[in-house]
Amino acid sequence: MELPEGTAFASYVESGDAYVVAYTETPRAVRGRGFGAKLVRGMLDLIRRDGRKISPKCGFVAAHMRQHPETQDLLAGLSAPTVRASPPPVAPPPAPPAPGRQPVRIVEQALRRARTKDL
Repeated sequence: MELPEGTAFASYVESGDAYVVAYTETPRAVRGRGFGAKLVRGMLDLIRRDGRKISPKCGFVAAHMRQHPETQDLLAGLSAPTVRASPPPVAPPPAPPAPGRQPVRIVEQALRRARTKDL
């Protein structure tokens, strides 16, 4: 997409009946003004018109498709995990040390024992 500030574009490769979109970019001067979304909407319209599918590897395209459920029918076979609606589960934080067994106390006790052995 040609803009006065430069060119907005999507980098993709064809894979069977799908386009694998690896990267999109808009000129820095227009970021945050909706031109990226306009680029993606236009790209998705063309893909739909051509009867093709999309495998979004670009985070921006994947996020746009998550926010617009009407585009889900354009996803190629294995692309669904790329644009899942919720983030992957996060491991719980490690459990705190048991009371009275804090690592600092254990180190202090070991140092005290070492000092008394040297005397």
